[in-house]
Amino acid sequence: MTDLNLEFNYPEFILPAINSNKHFVVVPAGRQVGKTYNFAQWIIRETMRLNCPSLWVDTVHTNIDKYIERYFKPLLRPISSYCDWNAQKKILKLPRGYIDFGSAQKPENLEGFNYKRAVLNEAGHILKKDSLWHNTIMPMIKAEDNQTRIIGTPKGQNLFYELFLRGLANDPEYESFQYTVYDSPYWSAKQIEDVRRKTPELIWKQEYMASFEAFAGMIYPDFKEEIHCKASPERKVTDIFFVSLDPGWEHPTACILAKEDLEGNLFVIDEFRESHLHVGDISRYLQSMLVRNGLKEEDIEMFIIDPSGRKTDQTSGQSILFQLQEEGWGFVPANNDLMPGISRVTRMIRENRLFIDKNRCPLLVEEIKNYHWKEFNDGSYGMNPTPYKIGDDLVDTVRYLCMARPDYFEHPKVNMYGQLEKEEEEEDVDINDTIDDMMSGDSLI
Repeated sequence: MTDLNLEFNYPEFILPAINSNKHFVVVPAGRQVGKTYNFAQWIIRETMRLNCPSLWVDTVHTNIDKYIERYFKPLLRPISSYCDWNAQKKILKLPRGYIDFGSAQKPENLEGFNYKRAVLNEAGHILKKDSLWHNTIMPMIKAEDNQTRIIGTPKGQNLFYELFLRGLANDPEYESFQYTVYDSPYWSAKQIEDVRRKTPELIWKQEYMASFEAFAGMIYPDFKEEIHCKASPERKVTDIFFVSLDPGWEHPTACILAKEDLEGNLFVIDEFRESHLHVGDISRYLQSMLVRNGLKEEDIEMFIIDPSGRKTDQTSGQSILFQLQEEGWGFVPANNDLMPGISRVTRMIRENRLFIDKNRCPLLVEEIKNYHWKEFNDGSYGMNPTPYKIGDDLVDTVRYLCMARPDYFEHPKVNMYGQLEKEEEEEDVDINDTIDDMMSGDSLI
């Protein structure tokens, strides 16, 4: 349709996937690499060239409307008077041919047609259910003259991953390409570095490097019950203990008791998680937790609390932190820096230095296994991933604890007979004598 002055421009890196003549071309790509825009160009070009019916499948209907406004209409502006978009029926009529749009949200509206060209957008999301591919999409694109582009950012190792592997295994019908943010002209080196610094490793690999990770949104995918759930070893005199607290009201109050051994291993040995606890209730729960573990307050190396505990309560006019301190508990505010905290917990899990007594802390084990990133409607985790904020009370206390102990706590020392060494008592120094020595020059060498 050169007489209509419709031109298509593709970045160099994506041309092999655009120009492939395979039946199924699988393209996992990182965020904002340009996959949706460039394959919108491809399906317009092919539909008009062949004067054929084509298909575009997306996650939800709202995404279809968004792509029509942001991509298709601008691309078709030079020939807009020859085009028609039916928003209700989701059909885009071109000067030659037309494109049906449908969503995985309503697969029943997709059935019953045959198409020569198709794009499955956000395949990592829409192919989470194999049935959409086998029962609905495949019958419509099975013809030998069909070409289908299967594009998206990976979402775990689902059917999208299986189809990608077919393209790598020299299946005659498949060809696979993989593009990361480093391939894209839409990213600057500084932008990549900024996002890389702020993003957890697994999300970076999946969302930006188009890697098929098995974690499917879990924040601590390396946590394995068979490895990280075990009873705490018998107490030794060199062990040190920590209490980490996340106070709440409607949001439950959560607390863990943990010990660290000489090798720097952390063992979470007790927990409680209850709603509607007043400060007096929290104090009693803390005391009970210490008693049942044979501990006293002076045995605890550090009491750590969510820094939001410093906020003034409107009813009492005092902060929870202050009230607990008034009760005699020596809490200090935690470091609540989210991403560094998650990274530190992840490191300890990967290094097999964080363990949980499942029999005594079943609620914490449940929370860790269900702790995941908040996912948006388009299947992404956003530019600044955040955890889904339900059922994360105890996992937050673990993060506070790991951030509070950056490998510098000294453990009690024992002599060759296994007895505790006594600390040398420091001599009392009269500050006036020190000042006199300095003024007389006696302290100078």
